[in-house]
Amino acid sequence: MANQKQNKYYLTTSIPYANAKPHLGHAMEFIQADTLARWHRQRGEEVYFQIGTDEHGQKLFEAAEQAGAEPLSFVNEMSETFVQLAGDLNVDYDAFVRTTDAHHKKGAQALWQACEKDIYKGTYTGTYCVACELFYTAKDAVEGMCPVHPNRALEDLEIESYFLKLAPYQEKLIELIETDAYKIFPALRKNEILSFLKNNQLEDLSVSRPKTQLVWGVEVPGDNSHVMYVWFDALANYITGVGYPDEPNFAKWWPADLHIVGKDINRFHSVYWPIMLMSAGVELPKALYVHGFINAAGGVKMSKSLGNSVSPEEILQRYGTDALRYYLLRYIPHDADGEFGLERFHAVYTADLVNNLGNLVQRVASMTTKYCDGKFEIAVTGTPSHLDDLEDAAFDDALQKIWKELDALNEAIDKNEPWKLAKTDLQATQKLLYEWIGDILKLSAALAPFLPSTAEKIHNIFTDGRVDMHVGMLFPRIEKED
Repeated sequence: MANQKQNKYYLTTSIPYANAKPHLGHAMEFIQADTLARWHRQRGEEVYFQIGTDEHGQKLFEAAEQAGAEPLSFVNEMSETFVQLAGDLNVDYDAFVRTTDAHHKKGAQALWQACEKDIYKGTYTGTYCVACELFYTAKDAVEGMCPVHPNRALEDLEIESYFLKLAPYQEKLIELIETDAYKIFPALRKNEILSFLKNNQLEDLSVSRPKTQLVWGVEVPGDNSHVMYVWFDALANYITGVGYPDEPNFAKWWPADLHIVGKDINRFHSVYWPIMLMSAGVELPKALYVHGFINAAGGVKMSKSLGNSVSPEEILQRYGTDALRYYLLRYIPHDADGEFGLERFHAVYTADLVNNLGNLVQRVASMTTKYCDGKFEIAVTGTPSHLDDLEDAAFDDALQKIWKELDALNEAIDKNEPWKLAKTDLQATQKLLYEWIGDILKLSAALAPFLPSTAEKIHNIFTDGRVDMHVGMLFPRIEKED
């Protein structure tokens, strides 16, 4: 089985909560995962890339009530906005999982049954945050407020619940993370989890809610008076999406090669998810990449109430898909929080995409048309070999290297001044242009996972030994808005 799986790659994003329309953070995670999927396909691997939406739980039930809609109708509409965003971002995924789908519910119940030796019924008394869908201890709470949502007071609850035993797996989990058998990166996120695990005795996890408190969820097998805790249900998507427990695809694709999630849900994926799998006797995923947040300019949290939030749609409509993909991959650090502001975005678009990449391609194409009658001779071999940064999701570092090479090409054109050289040595001018076209096509192949539409346009400009100027500009100049 190991040999069969050597050329296969399965990766997932987290599944966004379908209680509101997507924001820039969702867009970034989709783009990051899509870039990795395309990169692995470019290397000749068979890829299965899964996204989806999380559609159960108290927070969503309340959002549906506030909207005056039935929960299923509400999530149908909200889920579609994520499907639409993925399409707008040119995300080439293989599966979109919804936790309201029948096959997912069946798989989540099968996972529960596989964990039953570690599940028992009891009573939970404590404080709870509906926004997080999580209980917090007095140690975690900040003066009675949620540590993640500081403006939200924690609610006191006493409920009947099923619990999953965590402590029996704590030491084994520490070992798996320390040895990178379950690889968590970047190192900061790995160290956060190890510190938590080594300094706290894990308390058993509440994994159900009585229907007297919540009816919108997957029923607990054998007890229709309880529904599963939304995170137990949601985390199961990574295996139900590939056919857990007994469909052929599960044996083919599991374990996942990579989960991509945000830092706010690191603990769910670094602690609860692997313990659920160990309890069920299911192999753990190989790796977890934990990205940071996108803040507004100045490092301030984005918020509609502060007027500093930016929707993906407004950027896509004005600047196009690849411009947004480029900024989020290049200028949001892969291992830290980043900032997004319209003014900086416009400056980056103009400098990096219009004046650098776009102008380079336009100049070489125009000069080849003028000095070579639109024809060229080059030999382009292989695919890019210098993008090892993507092994650790270092998108920003990889793009920085590509742009250094673009800078070098622009400098070479300015230094050689082919428009002057052509007056005295046309053959030497043509040789230079052939070399530059070869370099551009190699860099275009390197760019393909990041900016797929742009790479395709470059290929169409320089194809079959002829320049096609009808393809048009890669990035039109856009006037800055007031």
